[in-house]
Amino acid sequence: MTTTTASTSHPVELTRSQLAAVARLHHAIRDRAAAAVLVGPAGSGKSTVLAHLEPLAAGQPHRVVDDAHLLSQQALEEMAREVASGRGPTVILAGQGRLLSLAARDTRLESAICMRAVVGAMERWESKTLAAGILGEDRNPEPRVTDGAFDTIHEIAGGMPRGVVSLARLARILLDDEPRITLDAADVEALHRRLNLTAA
Repeated sequence: MTTTTASTSHPVELTRSQLAAVARLHHAIRDRAAAAVLVGPAGSGKSTVLAHLEPLAAGQPHRVVDDAHLLSQQALEEMAREVASGRGPTVILAGQGRLLSLAARDTRLESAICMRAVVGAMERWESKTLAAGILGEDRNPEPRVTDGAFDTIHEIAGGMPRGVVSLARLARILLDDEPRITLDAADVEALHRRLNLTAA
């Protein structure tokens, strides 16, 4: 299953954990479960999972509550009452790991959650595949990116898809501007420093 990101024409494959999350959440919606939870750290691809879920679940009653870990206790209690009634659509609660402990505080909500999906860091090969697609290395007969550069992208990003994409996009600009260079680990470190300075 692939998608095309809005800011680049390079296909981005879902990671194993993202594919599993899409399948689990779709199953919950198909079975008209009361509630399901999608959790993962910032940048792990929860929004990507939800974007892939929408066309699969089109026409099936469901409601997505993104960033549910930011809901107040009162909002969660109201949601628990709604979900426990069993009269509404399947509710997909998406957020960071704290969401699980918040849901556990309300036994009605906790018992209504019949499916949990977790997305996390990518494996090294998944980071390389994602970065290679953005950098054009998957179509390039003459490699311009060293394995050390891919390893450094993975390590700096901690395997988080958002970080890999940010670094790879910045590296792509460098490769496009300097057609004769080969990107190595030191270049990625320099780009990372530049990215941090720009964000500050």
